[in-house]
Amino acid sequence: MVWFALYKANRIASLDPRTGEFQSYPVPTPGSVPHGITFSQRDGSIWFTEARGNKVGRLDPKTGEITEFANFGGNTIVEDSKGNMYTTLYATNQIG
Repeated sequence: MVWFALYKANRIASLDPRTGEFQSYPVPTPGSVPHGITFSQRDGSIWFTEARGNKVGRLDPKTGEITEFANFGGNTIVEDSKGNMYTTLYATNQIG
């Protein structure tokens, strides 16, 4: 599966390269501008930053449910070896 953020469409999307099937999921906060995205090795969830929502989102690909966490918006998001998520906090010179 290839996962990506549809920046101006306010959606998270996937493409199955084997079948060509495309799916997209609306981000609950309107105009949040999803930006950075990563796949969790720990549980298979998709994590993403919201450049204009000051949030981080988590998509459960099995259910399509998106959960948002406030005060962590940024650009880039990564997972460490213990399953913790880190994001660059936009315009603050910090990591959350």
